[in-house]
Amino acid sequence: MTARLYRLGTNDLLETYRETPEDSLSDVEKKLGKDAGKQTFTTTLAQSVTVGSVGGQQFDALVSATVEIAVDGSSAQFTKVVSVDQQPLDAVQATLDAPYTHDLTYEMPAQTIKWGADGTLVITSSAYPAVGRQALEDAGYACSTAYDGSWTARHQYAVTTYMEITARGSVAA
Repeated sequence: MTARLYRLGTNDLLETYRETPEDSLSDVEKKLGKDAGKQTFTTTLAQSVTVGSVGGQQFDALVSATVEIAVDGSSAQFTKVVSVDQQPLDAVQATLDAPYTHDLTYEMPAQTIKWGADGTLVITSSAYPAVGRQALEDAGYACSTAYDGSWTARHQYAVTTYMEITARGSVAA
């Protein structure tokens, strides 16, 4: 399931959220509908985060966490963060070098999970960037030129993101 949030009037994409349950949604609903006490299921939650921008162009990564969620009656909690990951949202525009994603949730069970992502955003002239080299240099990106005239721009980033359970069976950021 994917949800995209757009700015009203301009239709600019603001955020992307994804959930990929280990079980099908109908199986999860059946488990939750039984009300037979505590039910646990595994799902993968993901959201886009901006890891760099120049002018009006944003470069985003999809940061994800595979989690276990326990539901008991009308309450739900995260019980375990199984893994965290990140990948470029649009690999045609940019790639991520040495991406490192880490869980920042200190106590379980929890209503909120938090994770950090860092690495280096890499934009090359061959990747059809929406912005030029000069704009990248002016924004503080480290640029280098190869013998064939192609160029690469690099920018280190570190972001923190979180998601929380707001109601039985639903997750929002």
